[in-house]
Amino acid sequence: MGLGEQAAFLRSVLEGSTEYAIVAKDLNGHILAWNEGARRIYGYDPGDVLGKSAFLLHDPADVANGRASAFLEQARAAGKWEGRIGRVRKDGSRFTAQVTMTLRRDPSGTPLGFTMISRDLTEAERVDRELRESQEYNRGLIESNIDALMTTDALGIITDVNRQMCELTGVPRAELIGTPFKRYFTEPQRAEDGIRKVLTEDRVTNYELTVNARGGRQTVVSYNATTFRSVDGKLKGVFAAARDITEQKRLEEDLRQAQNYTRSLIEASVDALMTVDPEFRIMDVNDQTVRLTGFNREDLIGSPFPEYFNDADRASDGVQQTLAQGFVTDYVLALRAKSGKEVLVSFNASVFKDTDGNIKGIFAAARDITEQKRLEEDLRQAQNYTRGLIESSVDPMITVDPNLTVTDVNEQMVRMTEVAKDKLIGSRFDRYFTEPERASAGVRQTLRESYVTNYELTLHTPSRRQIVVSFNASIFRDATGKVRGIFAVARDVTEQRGLEQQLREQQNYSRSLIEASVDALVTVDPDGRVTDVNEQMIRLTGHGRQKLVGSPFADYFTAPERARAGVKETFDAGVVKNYDLVVRSSAGVETIVSFNASVFRDIEGRVAGIFAAARDVRIQHRRADDHRHVGYHN
Repeated sequence: MGLGEQAAFLRSVLEGSTEYAIVAKDLNGHILAWNEGARRIYGYDPGDVLGKSAFLLHDPADVANGRASAFLEQARAAGKWEGRIGRVRKDGSRFTAQVTMTLRRDPSGTPLGFTMISRDLTEAERVDRELRESQEYNRGLIESNIDALMTTDALGIITDVNRQMCELTGVPRAELIGTPFKRYFTEPQRAEDGIRKVLTEDRVTNYELTVNARGGRQTVVSYNATTFRSVDGKLKGVFAAARDITEQKRLEEDLRQAQNYTRSLIEASVDALMTVDPEFRIMDVNDQTVRLTGFNREDLIGSPFPEYFNDADRASDGVQQTLAQGFVTDYVLALRAKSGKEVLVSFNASVFKDTDGNIKGIFAAARDITEQKRLEEDLRQAQNYTRGLIESSVDPMITVDPNLTVTDVNEQMVRMTEVAKDKLIGSRFDRYFTEPERASAGVRQTLRESYVTNYELTLHTPSRRQIVVSFNASIFRDATGKVRGIFAVARDVTEQRGLEQQLREQQNYSRSLIEASVDALVTVDPDGRVTDVNEQMIRLTGHGRQKLVGSPFADYFTAPERARAGVKETFDAGVVKNYDLVVRSSAGVETIVSFNASVFRDIEGRVAGIFAAARDVRIQHRRADDHRHVGYHN
């Protein structure tokens, strides 16, 4: 290929690469060539950029801080530079691109400039983000499922579980993963057979097993599973759901005993399906319809559809509406089974036509919603019960969303704030406090750490009252695990703070009395160790407070055994008076003291220690000696 052909070939490659921006630059970074891909990605026509610095394609911040120049210098030094960097289009929009810069040389090896190839990563980043969001969403669905879910490999080794599986087995996730599936059932062989059945038939439904939990609890479950494969069709393992059917099994047994009812409640979870002709006669049914109605297939086919419902006219209207409009959804009917049992069903139907477009009838599904209605009623009762608890609380209660907007309050909150409920809801939480920033910080701390306790705030009311409250809160989540806000209790602690202040003042007063005493005062625990002293005791012994507190009381007397005996006598008798001891100070000075003590107790009445006073009685002793001396001479 001649030089002309090579040049033509390179030009065709350059212009044909519409997915890649291919730009030729000189050694100073000025643009020399600009292909169609560059025009499409960056938005500039060749005339807009030729001869200009390629820095106009960079994020201005990269140009300002020297990163753009550094990329060019790295390409010059190493012959090549590549990486992901921010780029700017002609319209000012920004995007991330994969950029490769290579140094061009002439045949002699002299550098001529750079070739820069860019690829817009916007779509790739979007796909990657959506993939992550999809994975997080799927994990949320798995964890919020009421059934125990798990995956195993083809050998029956557990590869993943949800929280419900951990609760069902009593085994943490980390211990479950990597262990045999069959280990957690009362019949390991039957569990293994279930895995084999799935691998052979691609699925298994309503396969009963009994879970043997770590604590010994046994739970009957309905095991439903399917295989899953890689994108190339290779078998990867089994995805299974284990639903606790303990209560259903109990009901099943009751039905068998009462009505000789042999059908499984598990099979009632599928919908009853049927077809009905324009004359309202049943044309076909599935086995679930047979089970739901109690009539056999032969009795059902050809019979009038409305006669199986309490309100036959309403059932007829449902069929007529389907024929007229083409479909009907969530049409509630009360089915009357052969046994006389009434079953609320959600009737969903659509017409079906022949190849000429003529309506041949309707295809209908009747889903048993009796349990759903019961759950709805239970939910209403639970909500009423919860509301009753909230409203009966002596503390103000409030819910706040992540944007600090009040979403609910109880009547106590209304009374405390002096603001009507409809005014509180929808308003900013922090506006009701003397320090809005601290109130906001409390909410943010709760959202960040999941709870907050004993967080003090001062609430102010329209009547200018200020109320000190103890703010205690925790987060609450929706069914997917997403944090929806915080639930908080604001307890009025104004009186409590007043009592605490009184306590501090009383303690200060008591301490002042102790320190003002002319006697050495000391407290001693039941082990004979000093627990507190006053300054007079420090002066008497010559030892500092740190040395005295925690040391044996008897160590500071010339007769330790007598000192210990005095302490013991106090604990035994409750009080000791005028018990003479001799204190030896750190300087060796000996002082005769009169030891007077009594026990003190804790709030439950248990003896906690003794409180003792040691009075210096040297003067009294000298006077007594002098008196005896005078009497002797007389």
